[in-house]
Amino acid sequence: MAIVALTFEDDLWEKVMAYAGECSWRAGQFLAKEMQKLSFRDWERVIVAVEGETILGYCTVAKKDSIPDVAYTPYIGYMFVGESYRGRRLSERMIEFACAYLAELGFHQVYIVSGEVGLYEKYGFSKIDERKTWYGHLEQIFVKQLGTQPPQGVVMRDEKTMYDLILDTARADDRVRAVYMNGSRTNPNAPKDVFQDYDVVYVVTETASFLQDKGWITRFGDIAIVQEPDSNDFGWGISHDFSRSYAWLILFRDGNRLDLGIETKEKMLEGYTTDSLTIPLLDKDNCLPPIPPATDRDYWVKKPTEAQYKGCCNEFWWCLNNVAKGIARDELPYAMWMYNVVVRDMLVKMLEWYIGICTDFAVSAGKLGKYFKRYLPQEIYARYAQTYSDSDYNHLWSAIFTACELFRTVAPRVAERLAFVYNTSEDANMTEYLNQVKSYSSDKMISQA
Repeated sequence: MAIVALTFEDDLWEKVMAYAGECSWRAGQFLAKEMQKLSFRDWERVIVAVEGETILGYCTVAKKDSIPDVAYTPYIGYMFVGESYRGRRLSERMIEFACAYLAELGFHQVYIVSGEVGLYEKYGFSKIDERKTWYGHLEQIFVKQLGTQPPQGVVMRDEKTMYDLILDTARADDRVRAVYMNGSRTNPNAPKDVFQDYDVVYVVTETASFLQDKGWITRFGDIAIVQEPDSNDFGWGISHDFSRSYAWLILFRDGNRLDLGIETKEKMLEGYTTDSLTIPLLDKDNCLPPIPPATDRDYWVKKPTEAQYKGCCNEFWWCLNNVAKGIARDELPYAMWMYNVVVRDMLVKMLEWYIGICTDFAVSAGKLGKYFKRYLPQEIYARYAQTYSDSDYNHLWSAIFTACELFRTVAPRVAERLAFVYNTSEDANMTEYLNQVKSYSSDKMISQA
């Protein structure tokens, strides 16, 4: 018996689609239709248990399930085992396979929607919520942790507890007229773990009373540290109108983090529709404009213009001369800053564009490349990891030449796909210069030894 994860390109796809459409479970027909429409995209898969040529059962891993307007993701769904093969713990084995697959992608939690009581608890799931499905009936939502856990000895409040606290506080306060949320917890494609922030905004009648006694934020929990970015900016001479908005970034001792903003209705109307990850949580006055379901579309890698592409290449190769000079002069802080800030920024940008051409520019690479491991080929990601160095100059030179090799690998591919031209002379000339400076630096260190 084998368990495999399928995309529409696999030979078994059509056979599983036919099996689902003809099986005894009515939901199988819905799965067959979704498979026919090729609805499973990116990392989403249909998982099937097979024995020889025989299909024993199936399930799916997907971004969404049957419950709308929730931030939970990913889901295991469409769990089915053929009648003749029940009692062989196939459901458990497919769940284990799905969990391992999602953990490898970087997810730390997985969800299941079910009306069953006492079934999925046996597989490590626990109930966290009840919501109505698209069809109007109430279903349970179960969650299982896949990897990252709260720090040892800390009892971290779960999602439901935090959402209840945030919304109950808003409901009880007449100054708060609406609540909305954005960020990674509303992103259907973001890996879920216990370290995600709750990015919440209260739409309020005025801000002054909230600022007169800032101790009101302690109602959300035992605070470890708080930052007030608007106040900090003001201290550096950056103007901010506190009468329109204010924010607190709060880390609690149980490990939860709440990024809580307050803003007037007028301020909300200026920006509410500008972030595709926004979802409404509460609206007492129907003041929140209508918005489509949350998506990370605004954060997808953007296709570069030819000028942007050429500028990136030029900046990458040009600024390496500053890195080399810093090493030759034994100016480590300068060399490291030029390499890890200026040069790396261009390398990251090119790798994002490489991901873009591989995905039709329909995914987000994450802030500062945090999803590179998910979207880059394993060999490319391994080379990128080798572009980091400690303070040893020999190691730094090795990292620099690895970065050069990686850049000249991906940049021409991006150029070819977008009908641009890669400037090979910049590459060759700067590589020659780097080798010259490296040789000079090595001779200098030997003469000083």
